[in-house]
Amino acid sequence: MKSLIIFISALLSTVCGVYIHTAKFKSIIGGTPAEQGKFPYLADIGIIENGVTTWCGGGVLASVQWVLTSSSCLSQIWVGDKKVVIFLGSTNRASNEFGTLRFEISPNSTNIIFNTGSADANDELVLIQLPNRINWTKYIQPVSLPGTRDCYGLLFKEKALAIGWSNDTSSVLNYLELTTMKSTKCVEEYDPERRDIIAPKNICAKLEMKSDQTCFAGVGAPLVTQEYKVLMGLTSTLSLNNCEKPGTPVIFLRITEYLDWIKTIADV
Repeated sequence: MKSLIIFISALLSTVCGVYIHTAKFKSIIGGTPAEQGKFPYLADIGIIENGVTTWCGGGVLASVQWVLTSSSCLSQIWVGDKKVVIFLGSTNRASNEFGTLRFEISPNSTNIIFNTGSADANDELVLIQLPNRINWTKYIQPVSLPGTRDCYGLLFKEKALAIGWSNDTSSVLNYLELTTMKSTKCVEEYDPERRDIIAPKNICAKLEMKSDQTCFAGVGAPLVTQEYKVLMGLTSTLSLNNCEKPGTPVIFLRITEYLDWIKTIADV
């Protein structure tokens, strides 16, 4: 039995793409503050317009030059004169931390790529190209992507972490513990009257600790497996319901549904 467990563990590590990069973490209310370097793949993303920065959400560093986030974050990027600002290696928006990188990007059709081809589609994904390739450091590293599209059939009741920035005045990076759940159970708890709300592109997770002060209030916050930190999903606008009804499941975009597109564009 022991050898079987070891074999299964090794198989999961291979199939689900653990540490895939070494072979070649807008807001969470509540949660546990993260020390710098705990989630080195996190990106903090904002929009600059008329000299004012509005934080739209989080994302992940998918490769040496591409950041992945929810399309909802950049849905108005072509309207007016805007720039995208991205911070890597940061855990506190109010502090100039050592080892962080800041990029300002003037958006165009080659450095802002929506998986649908259009910024009008909500609850989808977008890749943002950085001006130059990144050198890995203690505080800045790429996220591990799943190895195959079939991987998540093995991840029912998987312990996971969701990571994002707090909405309070401290503006610190926080993380929460969740457990993935079946789509049928998710629909029952989310909204039984809206059975079409959970699509194959979605994955659901439930907060471990129920609290009126713990919810998701933004887009692009990543969901990673707790043990190996493999990217499972990103929050979308659907997750806002969790703030209206604390304790309801959180809906993420399922990364395996977009894996071929991510690997093609980001050259992973």
